[in-house]
Amino acid sequence: YVNYNPNIALPSYTTVITTTPTTGGVYGGHFDFDIFYSCTATKEITKGNCGGHKHVHEYDDKYNVVGVNMLNPSDLAFKLSNPIPSTSTPSFKILLANTLWSPAATMVIGDTISGQSWKLSVSPEGFLSDTPGGAAKVFTRDIASLSKFIYVLPLTAFGAKDWGTGQVRAGLIPTTTGCIQSNANPGAAWMDGAFTIQIVDASTNSGNVQANTSTLYQANDPPGGYRLKDNQTARAKLIAQYTAFWHAGKCRTESGWTMAPAIDSSSGGSGSSPAGTDDPKGAYASGVTGGPGGESSGTTVKNYYNNNGTTIEVLVSTTVDSSGIRQVLTNTSGTVVSDVKSTLGDVKKADLQLGQRARLGRLGWKEIIR
Repeated sequence: YVNYNPNIALPSYTTVITTTPTTGGVYGGHFDFDIFYSCTATKEITKGNCGGHKHVHEYDDKYNVVGVNMLNPSDLAFKLSNPIPSTSTPSFKILLANTLWSPAATMVIGDTISGQSWKLSVSPEGFLSDTPGGAAKVFTRDIASLSKFIYVLPLTAFGAKDWGTGQVRAGLIPTTTGCIQSNANPGAAWMDGAFTIQIVDASTNSGNVQANTSTLYQANDPPGGYRLKDNQTARAKLIAQYTAFWHAGKCRTESGWTMAPAIDSSSGGSGSSPAGTDDPKGAYASGVTGGPGGESSGTTVKNYYNNNGTTIEVLVSTTVDSSGIRQVLTNTSGTVVSDVKSTLGDVKKADLQLGQRARLGRLGWKEIIR
């Protein structure tokens, strides 16, 4: 006996293709997050020399977020009130280091500072400022002074592309935990290149700060940003330091390190942010199309995409061909906010066979029974 299905006529059905998982934080990898405070000024800034330290592996996957709100994070150990208990003192300034090595990293600080870290305005000394070359912005932890303090990534941060710096690389630097926490080669790569946020006393001046430079890797790959000098006088000005990095590959100081590791499409977690906390979250909009034979290309109605701590309307353009599925999200002003290509996609609302059709086209089969 022979059962045979040539698949010449399929019932009408609808599938939903999502280019990336809807849970698990930033797509294609994960970021780790550290805080260092109560550090010993006579020694280098490392895990062992800071009385206050916390590290969370896979922070975005663990809490299903795309960043950290340091005023109300999913893990309260990262709350700025730990190193700064008072809302009135001390007053402080902010330095960002290794900004060009993590060009997708975005900061939202107070009511006036927001954007990719490497684009933010700095004072002549290197502190964050409201205007390019303007006076250093001085904060206290009072909400009127510091209404927001957020680090956030786009959902595509681990993809390799030109983020506007003229260099193709991952949007967050890849390295490993041990090299970050040991700050093994600070002259060549501060915190092994991790995106670094330094909270420093307001009395910190130009003599305590240096442009973040590197003699390692290649001359045309400067890390960008500013940080405290690595000496006792400057280290005494540090109130707290946060670091973020893509936990992938090798230490930046190791042979074989690459600025653009392969995306890990299997990564992701199913965690959630604890109730009452307020880390930034992100989710891809889903295009709903389909019919006999599988998915079709097209542009959907308006959807919503959470990016940089805000929610904006977007149009979702889905293109399906033999190489995979591409989903482009464009906001109402015509700016592309996300462009992601998936080789398979995630097919829902279909049984296994229909799922295969959606990915591969029509599927015929033959069964021989003896």
